[in-house]
Amino acid sequence: MKYILLLFVLLYSQTSSAQIVLTSSSYTSTFAGKVDTFPNVTVATIPASTKGTNQLWDFSSVTSAASTYDTCLHLPTGTTFTTAQYSRNLVDPIGYYNIPCTVAGGINVNGVVAYGTHFNKQVISIDSITSNTLDTMTIYEQDVVFSKPQRKISFPTSYLKTWGDTVSAVILGKVTAPVVSMHDAPLEIHITYSEQDTITGWGTMKVKNSKGGIANVKVLQVKSVVNRVDSTFINGTFLSTTLKHYFWLPDGWVSSSYKYVYYTANEVAPIADVDYDYYYTTPLGAKVLNKNYPTDGILLIDNKPQISVFPNPVTDHTLFVSASGNIGSLDYKIIDMQGKIMAKATLNGNAINAIKLPDIIAPGIYYLQVNNGTQQVSMEGIIVR
Repeated sequence: MKYILLLFVLLYSQTSSAQIVLTSSSYTSTFAGKVDTFPNVTVATIPASTKGTNQLWDFSSVTSAASTYDTCLHLPTGTTFTTAQYSRNLVDPIGYYNIPCTVAGGINVNGVVAYGTHFNKQVISIDSITSNTLDTMTIYEQDVVFSKPQRKISFPTSYLKTWGDTVSAVILGKVTAPVVSMHDAPLEIHITYSEQDTITGWGTMKVKNSKGGIANVKVLQVKSVVNRVDSTFINGTFLSTTLKHYFWLPDGWVSSSYKYVYYTANEVAPIADVDYDYYYTTPLGAKVLNKNYPTDGILLIDNKPQISVFPNPVTDHTLFVSASGNIGSLDYKIIDMQGKIMAKATLNGNAINAIKLPDIIAPGIYYLQVNNGTQQVSMEGIIVR
């Protein structure tokens, strides 16, 4: 009878899901050499971003678009961002001009953060706006450092957790426009970003991988509201109404975006995001990253071992952990909400391991972290009663 009950609990744990919990150990220490070019794809019919726990979001119906961007660590020699662990090639909209740039960031105990943006020198013809062929705007090569790191994901993650940061930055350049008597006039674009994020759901996302198969990936759903204010100064003076209409540069413009983004472990870029209207009722567009996720239905990536944890909640200080799949040397840690390691030991692969929790572990929420010697393969939230 004991073995029948144990088998039932094991099968139940494998068919039920649990929220992924992200901490700094959910990510590799550096993304150097990790040069991933993702197709920027659009969703034919945008799925509903249903909120809540243990959801299933089906983003597997996609068509590839022409544009791509990279997630890697690729910054020029001499960069200000000496502690950066990753960078993302994106586009920064300045007024009506889309300026390619590279966002630099890192991973620390507080979360996945953005430190600022690197711009290469760019000379942009703006005659399509001004109708004068000699008019140009130059963005200097520069590192634009945010006033403080901006959290994209706040650690540790948990359902309904909310965070937000407001950061500012200044982009430097020059403007030439003979019609308005300007030649290499100093340009400053002052930007303030205010972002508010809430984890509104967790579950599984069905997404097409880079080989055309369908993968199931554990994700967190984050509701994100971003407000941005742009102000332009030329020759040290706030842009006049006349120059604003001439250059179509921002003079205190406020722009907002509303979206749901979906994060998984060891990815600094969301694997999907869906733009919404102000009321979060009408989806306006979506992007999904086609990466090399597995097609076997396992909810962990990179052919990692599959870990099952039961029972959860833990009621008698005994926890069972089953490890199967690509098994090597495994060890585990029990971590409290402050990041303190409460217990640790090794696990036997392809077996059911009974873990007796120490008496010092009081009732509450903890994390069970499983590692294979080189990287984290699982991070599960557990409740001790």
